[in-house]
Amino acid sequence: MSEKYKLGLTRNRLFALDNAVVFEGVCDSSFDERECVKAMKMLSAKEPIITGIIELDEDSSAYVVTGKTEPVISFVEEEASVIKKRYDQKGLDFSKSLFEFTFCKGNVLIAAAHTAVCDSKSLLRLVKEFVDFYCHKSISVEPSEIVTFPDFKSLPAKLNSPIIDKLSADLEGKWKNKKAEFQTDDWVNAVEKYSSEKSEIGMIKETVSADDKNTLLGYCVENNIDLTSLLAYGLYDSVYNSVSAPKKARKLSVCSDRRFFLSDMERCTVGAFNGNVDVSLKPKDLKKGAKEKLKAFHTALYKGVTSAFRTFYDELLLMKLPPVYCDASYMNRAGCFSSSAAARLANNYGCNDARIMNIFSCNLSQEYWSQLSFFEKVSVQEPYVRKYYTMADVVIGKDNININFRYNKDKITDETASLIVEKAIKTMLDIAE
Repeated sequence: MSEKYKLGLTRNRLFALDNAVVFEGVCDSSFDERECVKAMKMLSAKEPIITGIIELDEDSSAYVVTGKTEPVISFVEEEASVIKKRYDQKGLDFSKSLFEFTFCKGNVLIAAAHTAVCDSKSLLRLVKEFVDFYCHKSISVEPSEIVTFPDFKSLPAKLNSPIIDKLSADLEGKWKNKKAEFQTDDWVNAVEKYSSEKSEIGMIKETVSADDKNTLLGYCVENNIDLTSLLAYGLYDSVYNSVSAPKKARKLSVCSDRRFFLSDMERCTVGAFNGNVDVSLKPKDLKKGAKEKLKAFHTALYKGVTSAFRTFYDELLLMKLPPVYCDASYMNRAGCFSSSAAARLANNYGCNDARIMNIFSCNLSQEYWSQLSFFEKVSVQEPYVRKYYTMADVVIGKDNININFRYNKDKITDETASLIVEKAIKTMLDIAE
C-alpha cells in the first residue's frame, strides 16, 4: 500500500545536480545473490522509504510516495569505481528510485541514496540492517517511521527567527511574479548539460595507521579536544595554507548532525538529518601557534555544531521560499534557466557558493556500527559540490582512520592535492607528539 509524505526541510535539495550519498563496503568473500534478494525484501519491509520515489504536484510541492518501486538491487561485473563515478556524474533520478544497491566485481557493495531523503549516517544504518538480514540476525521488521519535516510545526519551536523571516522575505521579493515551472525532465536535461561541462574531480585515499590513530586519540583525551576537531583542523590548516582562493571562499563547511536537536531521537533513524556549519578562524587566531590555533578551531567548531540556529539556518531560510525558486537556482547553475534572482540564490545559498573545503566525518569505532565489521573496508561520502575547492570524507574505524580527499582539478593540481593530505596528517601528528 502506498503512503504519501510531504517533503519539507530538504525540499530545496530535490533538484540538486550532485545528489547521491554513496556507501562502499568491501567483503572478503562473494555475496550470495539469492540471500541478498531475500535480505533486500526484508529491508524494504522494515524501511518502506526505499520503495519510494518523489512526485511533484502542480505547485511544485514534493511528496515521497512509498510502494512505487521495487528496491533497486543489481549484480554487475563492473569495478566499484565505475559505479561510483556514475553517481558522481549523474546522481539519482528521484522520479525512478531514491535508493540503489549494487554488488560489484571484487565483492564490493555500493549503496547510493538521494540526499533529499537520506544522509550518510542513515545510509550506514540501512546497510547495517541489510547485513543483519543477510546474516540472519534476529531483528525487528517493524516498519520505521518516515520523517520529512513537512512544515515548520514539525521543527523545534526555538528555531523561529525574525532574521530568517526578513532574509527569506527579501529573497522572495526578488523572485516575486517570476513564472517558472520545472519537472523531472527539466532536471534530467540540466544534469546532462552540467555533467558534460563540469570539471574533473580527483581523489586521494589515505589511511592513518592504528598506532598513529591512538597517538591522536591520546592527545585529544589529555587536552579535552574532539578527534573530529583535530582531523578537521589538520585538513583545513593544510588547505588554507596551500590553496589560493577568494576571501569569500576561505571558509570550511563542516557536516553537522541535526538529530541532536530533535526531542525524539528514535524517530530519526533513517532520513536526511545532516546540516552544514561554516567554520573559520579569526585573524588574531591565525597568528597563533599550531596548538593554540587548534584550540581556537575546536571552540569555533563546537559552537557551530551545538547551535540549532546555525545547524538549521540555510534550509530554514530556503524552506520559507517557493519550492520552484530553489529549483530555479540549480537550473541556473546548469545553464538551463536565466534569472538574476535564481543566480543570486545559487551564489549565496546553494550550488554556486564556493567553499575552500567541506568535511564529513563518521565514527565507525562505536559499538552501534559493530555489524559493519562484516566488511573489510568501509567508506561513505556525501555528494561533492563542484564549486567547492576540496572535500574530505573522514571515516574513523576501529583500527585506523580513512581519509578520502576529493578535489576540483580546475582549481587544484594533483601534486598540490597530494601535498595537502600529506601535510595535514603530519600537522596532526606533530601536534599530538
